[in-house]
Amino acid sequence: VSVNINATKFDNSEFINSLKQQNLPVAIDKESIGFSSNIYLSKLRPEAKIIPVIGLAIASEKKNDQNISVNATAVSNDYTIHYVLWNHKEQYFYPGIGFGWMQYKYSFVNHASAPTSYPESLENFTGERNIQSDDLTYLNIAANYDFSIDKSDNLFLGLRISYHLGLNNKHLQSSDGTALEQSPKLKANLLSVGVALTVQ
Repeated sequence: VSVNINATKFDNSEFINSLKQQNLPVAIDKESIGFSSNIYLSKLRPEAKIIPVIGLAIASEKKNDQNISVNATAVSNDYTIHYVLWNHKEQYFYPGIGFGWMQYKYSFVNHASAPTSYPESLENFTGERNIQSDDLTYLNIAANYDFSIDKSDNLFLGLRISYHLGLNNKHLQSSDGTALEQSPKLKANLLSVGVALTVQ
């Protein structure tokens, strides 16, 4: 199992520009910090060649602009097959390719219209708006480098680079699943660079 801290860049400029045109706050519009975890289905060993890995990653950011706040989240999970291309003295380099899914969600809250009493809170449902894009599929192209820090191939420190190449594009949806036909279409294009601590 590995735990990673990543710098991520999600290619969503068309959507971000549409928010700016409406004077709405934006998030995950530049590089952001995300976290991921990987489950190794085979151990890194000198004799190993094929390393299947299940990955889960999340990037989240909050922004405020006057009376409106936004909470943006991108969640992805993938299955990637890595091949140990090189190993030497407890060091391993293993690129990989895989397939994954991503969900992208924006939640807006207009604090100016938020209810101030309990009866009003039961009547006023206009204070929050959610838009999202589900089932964005992607090809995961990865390159991993690890070196053992305990000289027994049980604890590793490593570098991670991956690129999610979006395979489909979808309109945004409202929280009830209704497609917003005039919205920009999103793809799961994302670049991620990070460091990892792996225990096996």
